[in-house]
Amino acid sequence: MSARTEPESAGRGVTVPIPERWLLENGLTVLHLPIRNTSIVTTALCYRAGAAKEMPCVAGTAHFLEHLMFKGCAGYGPGAIDRETHRVGGWNNAFTSHDSTLYLFGFATDHWRLALAIEASRMRSLDLRPAEVAKERSVVLEEIAMYEDDPWDSLELAVNESFFGTCPYGRSILGTRESVRRIDEMTLREFHSAHYGPENAVLAVAGDVERAAVEDAVDGHFRSIPRRQREAAPPTGVGEQSIQHRRIDRRQGDTGRFLLAMGAPAADDPAYAPLDVALTVLAGGRASRLQRRLVEELRVCSRVSAGLSEMTSPASSSISAEMMPDARPDVVERTVVEEIERLRIEPPSGDEMSRARSMLLADWVFGHQRIHQQAVSAASAEALFDPAYPATHLRRLEECSPEQVVASVRAHLAPATDSVVGWSLPAAGRVGAKEPAGRVAVNECGIESS
Repeated sequence: MSARTEPESAGRGVTVPIPERWLLENGLTVLHLPIRNTSIVTTALCYRAGAAKEMPCVAGTAHFLEHLMFKGCAGYGPGAIDRETHRVGGWNNAFTSHDSTLYLFGFATDHWRLALAIEASRMRSLDLRPAEVAKERSVVLEEIAMYEDDPWDSLELAVNESFFGTCPYGRSILGTRESVRRIDEMTLREFHSAHYGPENAVLAVAGDVERAAVEDAVDGHFRSIPRRQREAAPPTGVGEQSIQHRRIDRRQGDTGRFLLAMGAPAADDPAYAPLDVALTVLAGGRASRLQRRLVEELRVCSRVSAGLSEMTSPASSSISAEMMPDARPDVVERTVVEEIERLRIEPPSGDEMSRARSMLLADWVFGHQRIHQQAVSAASAEALFDPAYPATHLRRLEECSPEQVVASVRAHLAPATDSVVGWSLPAAGRVGAKEPAGRVAVNECGIESS
């Protein structure tokens, strides 16, 4: 099965390339993005399996396995994948999310087939040597410690856990110290066997390479890999997301930090783009409403920003702020709530809409200048949504109205009822350490307060 789609217009002269697509008999989806006038070829292999597919008792399995995918498989012993990659001047990388795990290679045009040889070998099986598992367990535990020591990271983890409850999105992608210690070779092998088959993967090849060459190389390495013989059992005990208003207070670091988590639709929901615009109006750039009030007028914050998760299921949006010394936390929180409430009833102006659209479109264009990001975007869109998802999202950004922005805010941003408010304030006795008004402080473990 093969398909080719012409680039789609996303407005303002921006076109999004839609890759050539075909499907092998074993279920592997292949994407080809021809990009001329470059000497680089990037491959992106995306598996539809991330932290959300784990059993809660062994949270962190997907990320742990990502590490071990570089530590040994047929034809490549410990360290050989990195050595072979670097020997010919290439690079590799990988990342794990809740919805997927993606592996990247970049090579000059005369060496890119090495990426397919490695990926096919890793898809067939892994050599999970106990010494390598133990070594990477130590690396992962160190990553967890680094997140715990960073005030922003630890606050975000605590807020997400409270916001999502037992929903898989509430679990840290890294897992916990206890869950990572439970992960053994059998756990890793079962996760690989259940989720790392060709029918659960999308392979994107981007660069100055002809389709015939891609077809030949993919057939030679992947066609003989069989489909998995069994369906992966769904994780048990994942629970549901049940949002209500909660608070978290922590003592860590030397600066006051504020994080407000609220709802968001799935990334392919029509309401997602208007909410993206709304958050940009509120906290995107120097002309945003919260930047003007908190940073320039009240001078209680040094920076303000907003975030919107890109998930396959309803997830979260956020507004964060970093405080100036001696600023009052209650002023920051009240101002954020006021501006959200104002946007629930007062549509953004034409200038605000234009500025937000321009910022979001420019961010996308800048982020996709590099070949590897185009490969990542294509593979992820195919694996999680559909091939036209990036163009559809950009077009929705361009076409959404102020009324749709207000409707999306009303549907998803409810700071007084459906949210988690997180504060990380300096430890007692440090400069600028003041209690948030009307709140009970707690110890440095970050236990929730009422």
